[in-house]
Formats: sequence, C-alpha cells, structure tokens
Amino acid sequence: MTIQPMDPAEMKTRLIDWIRGKMPQAEDLTISDIDKPGVGLSNETCLFDIIWKESGEGKIRPVVLRKEPVTAHIFPEYDLYKQYKIMELLKDTDVPISTVFWFENNTDIVGTPFFLMDRIIGQVPSDFPPYVSSGFFFEATPKERKKMWMGGLEVVANVHRADWEKLGFSFLGVPGGGTDPIDKQLAYWENFLNWVKDDPDESHPLIEAAVKWLKENKYEPEQVALCWGDPKMANLMFDENYNVALAMDWEMAYISDPESDLSFYYFVNWLHTTGDNLPVPEGIPEREETNRYWEERTGLKVKNLFYNDVLAAYRFGLILISIYKGFKKQGVSLPEDMEHNNAATRRIAQLLELPSPAGPEAVKNLDEMTVTAQMHFTGSGGSDWYLVSDKGKVTRHEGIADNPYCTITVSVEDWQAIQDGSLKFQDAWTSARCKVDGSTSMMLRLKDTIVEYSLFE
Repeated sequence: MTIQPMDPAEMKTRLIDWIRGKMPQAEDLTISDIDKPGVGLSNETCLFDIIWKESGEGKIRPVVLRKEPVTAHIFPEYDLYKQYKIMELLKDTDVPISTVFWFENNTDIVGTPFFLMDRIIGQVPSDFPPYVSSGFFFEATPKERKKMWMGGLEVVANVHRADWEKLGFSFLGVPGGGTDPIDKQLAYWENFLNWVKDDPDESHPLIEAAVKWLKENKYEPEQVALCWGDPKMANLMFDENYNVALAMDWEMAYISDPESDLSFYYFVNWLHTTGDNLPVPEGIPEREETNRYWEERTGLKVKNLFYNDVLAAYRFGLILISIYKGFKKQGVSLPEDMEHNNAATRRIAQLLELPSPAGPEAVKNLDEMTVTAQMHFTGSGGSDWYLVSDKGKVTRHEGIADNPYCTITVSVEDWQAIQDGSLKFQDAWTSARCKVDGSTSMMLRLKDTIVEYSLFE
C-alpha cells in the first residue's frame, strides 16, 4: 500500500495541536518548520523543534519524528510500535539509544502512526554515496576509521550482551532448542521471498540456491541473543571525537545466533568495498582482529561465520529485490536484470561457488577503463553534455555521446537544487525526478564526479 504524503503546512498545524494536548501546561507552544532530511526506505524521518515557555522562560526541544514511509513497504509487515518498544527497552542498557516518547496510533495527525524521540547531533556515514569513498569516514585518518569501526562493533557486542529475557524482549519470539533459532529466521525470510514475488512462478535462481543451502546446512546455535538485525556504519551516528553517539533503525531486530549480526556487519562493508571493486580504506581491521574483539567483549566464540555470511547475503538480496520492485513501480529507471544481478546475488554465487550473474569478467575499477556518462537537461536553459572518464581522468564535452554507459535526464531546476543541497541526488533519483537509462551501477559510481562537473556554477 502506498500512503499519500500530507501537505507540510497541514502536518505542522496538526502536530502543534497534538503536542499542545501532550503539554497542557506549556505556554505559547509552537514548533519550527518541519525538515525532511531524506525519503527513508523503511521509515520516514522528520526533524523539528518544539518551542514553548515555562514560567516565562523560553524552552526548545529538538526532536525527530519517525513515521511509516509514504512509498510502498520494503517488508511484508510494518510494525512501527515494535521499533518504538525496542528502543524504549534498550534505554537503560549500554546501547546508545535516543529517548523515545509519545507513540501515536491515530493516523489523523500525520497520515500514519508515528512517535517522537530526542534529536542527537552527530555525523552518520552514508550508504549513498558509500562512506568508503566520500564523506567524513573516508576523510578520517586510519586511526579514526578504526575507532569508528570498533565503536560500531562495541555497540553490536552490547546488544548481544543485553539480557533480552530480563529486559522484556520475549515479544520478538522466543526460539526453542536445537536448530529452532535458525528455523525461525529461515521461515521468516522464505515468507518474505514468497511475498515479494509478483507471480508464484517467478524465479530467483541464486536466492533459491541460498535457501536450499541454508536449509541443508542448518546448525544448533550454542548461543542465543538479542540481534540488531541491521548493524552497519550507516545506522551509527558519531560525535566530533569519532565516538558512537547513537545506534539507529531497529525494525529488523530478532532473537537468534548473534553471529548473524557479525556477518551482516561484514557484508555491508564488503558491499561498499570489495563488492563494488573499491579498496577497503586503511584502518578497517581484518576479520580476525574484529572477531577477536567481539569475542572479548561478549565472552562468546565465533563458530558458524560462513553459514551466517550466506544468510546475510540472502537476507540482503531479498531486501534489494523488494527495493528494486518498489522503485520500478514509482517509475525509477533500473536495469532489467538488477533483481537477479546485484551485489547480494554475486556474493551468494561467490560463497557457494556458483556461476556469477555478472558473467565471467569482474567489474573493473574506474581507473582501469573508459566510460561515458551523458547528461540531458530539460526545461528552461536545458542542454546536453557528457563526461568521459578515461582511466580516472575526466573530461567534459558538449553534445551527444555515442553509446554512453548511462544517460541522466533531469530538469535544470532540479539539478540546480541538487547542486545547492536543497534536493538530494538520491531523493531525486528514487522519486523519478532524475531518470537514469543504461547502467545504474555506473551512474552511482560516477555520481559525485557528475555533480562536480555540472554545467551550472
């Protein structure tokens, strides 16, 4: 189901009335204009300040509003209250969580259920563009990168150390003995696979190969813990000293073998580095050192990492299929084979020693090839030009290129908004305001270069 977005001015008016009901003693209460930093894939985030007076003294509380996304759901079910409850239960643990308050089920306020939480200030490593190729993580020193990597791992370990039964996490489903913790995960994701298919006969060969292998190689976990489900750098916020200030996004939490979190942490970093043929930035430790640190912090032993590596790629592959299908329904241009040929399916093929969907040739680094990206600007002042990246050396040319790897079509107005920062490239692309024909992967790799060489100064 797609939910229609509410007009920002109307949302603000309704929120003011709603918050006044929550704070009846507050004087002259209002809120600042609502800022939407980006369209979330699994949640929508809004930022604003609550402004009021107490005994004549001015007060300000910066908050975050989390609500159901206006686009189609990535997951078969959507339970915002589950996320709220997880964060509330974690507040007295060593996991850095923002204080949540005022969960609201009434959809008349902002169009969907929502909750508020205190806004924490810091920097978040980006998934788009990847943190390993731009941004503060990329620009940090190797020592600072290692501090962030290990800080994220410390959060993962603290999640696993939490006494989930005592804290009240049994609502996530208490697994039985034997292989039951694994069985529950496989059942959930097999249901996901059936849900995401448009037709029962729809085939995803590598995903199905992973299902078969995972079922045939199940094991009995020696350890069962609360699992974050989505541990990655982009779900961590860091302060100015590169310490973790906040852990975010808890909709995928479950109870099972905590090694599954460790593999997912590794997988997402592989996705942005080796999986995209980019070097691992200096400072990110090898697995052996990371495993040892996790073992020291949890008192547990790494024993079934390969199994969980396959599980991580399988889970991420299903999420990608759901995202790609949602994008296509919104009119976002994607390669036809992206549901079958993506980083997750290539990783499954690599792990299980199956033929890669990308073919026998590995993707080359940009400094090893010559690629062309065509820009087509529409509207007033529109024009055509293209970039040629020849083994890393970039030149710009006017006109139309022959057989470009990708063509980007966007209005002059939207491109200027991308340049001045009022519109994010990702939001323009995922809302189909910026159309990409040809290799989406190449567009993503060249995006920052394209923006840098833009026609508009």
